[in-house]
Amino acid sequence: SLAPKIYRLDYALDEYSTQQDVFQHVVPLLDDLIENGFNCSLFTYGQTGTGKTHTMLGYDLWNRTLHYTSHSIAEDDSMGIIPRSMLYLFADLSRRRG
Repeated sequence: SLAPKIYRLDYALDEYSTQQDVFQHVVPLLDDLIENGFNCSLFTYGQTGTGKTHTMLGYDLWNRTLHYTSHSIAEDDSMGIIPRSMLYLFADLSRRRG
């Protein structure tokens, strides 16, 4: 008999989680790495049709023109991790430059 496989997860979100919920759990992890000069990536894995692309890009990103300001990250729940992260990073850079 095969030994059971054990998977270690840092956190798991359920199907009722919003894009903002996902972002709030991911950003602190990436923020520490980026602040210390590390390159980092976010890897999504799962069965076809489970929402990986939606989580990363958001709703209908391909057909939208993005004209967001940093305060709109929490206001638009259709944005995925990638556009939210870019807005967050550029807002953070702008804040640091004064």
